[in-house]
Amino acid sequence: MSRRPLWLALVAVPLAAALVGVVSGYLTFVRAPDNDPDEFRSDGPRPGTDTVVVAMGSSSTHASASGDYVQMLRERLGGRGYEFVNAGSNGATGADLLDDLDTVVEIDPDVVTIMIGGNEARDTGTAGVAGYRASMTRILDRLDAETDAEVALISPQPIGEDPDTPSNRAMAHYVDALTELAEAHDATHLPANEELAEVIAADGRAPQPDGFSFAAAYAAGFRHHILRQSWDEIAERNGYAVFTDGQHLSDTGARTVADLVEDWLTGRRN
Repeated sequence: MSRRPLWLALVAVPLAAALVGVVSGYLTFVRAPDNDPDEFRSDGPRPGTDTVVVAMGSSSTHASASGDYVQMLRERLGGRGYEFVNAGSNGATGADLLDDLDTVVEIDPDVVTIMIGGNEARDTGTAGVAGYRASMTRILDRLDAETDAEVALISPQPIGEDPDTPSNRAMAHYVDALTELAEAHDATHLPANEELAEVIAADGRAPQPDGFSFAAAYAAGFRHHILRQSWDEIAERNGYAVFTDGQHLSDTGARTVADLVEDWLTGRRN
């Protein structure tokens, strides 16, 4: 081999690896969800749409790093007059959803689902409950005053699969707050936290604590977006029942959430 091809190979290989890494990071952390509010406002509803559903939330709703319950709902109900707008945002808190609420109100949705609280519980513990409650109250007040949307509050998923951790003990306070908010604001409470806990318990394996880190999320995203492994395959490899990394939902976890939302949506029409 001449020196020139060897030199080119020595340069090309790390450049290609770096490019793959950048693409993986973009797909995992940055890429906008399908049919986000900007796309919906630009394109308008699809022909035949009679119910616009806006899904608000953090990474489990955004779903660039997890199983996609919004897409599952789109596939199940999109042919029955429902259109799903994904207003999820990676890393979001209730305060972030409040800041972005204008974009949801402008859509004038028929239904809004909100799944939020995991980042507060993990990052601030019980100290964040009061702020969470205040943000959610303002969101619900505005939706009630400025839209005719029916609202479902989806309890946020556990943090890791071991229920006896400080994070999950803190999470219980957020779930309680959400349940109380649903009752006070005539919203529906969808118990995703509780349903996911049942799936975890039924799985029978030793419960894994929260193993989340950006490195773990990146590794899971690389396996999914680049190596084309399913989120369930990644979860199994990492020892989880409903998570890929202790925080982001596997396909099984996302399906559990989608089942709850689908049952509620279709029940509204019966």
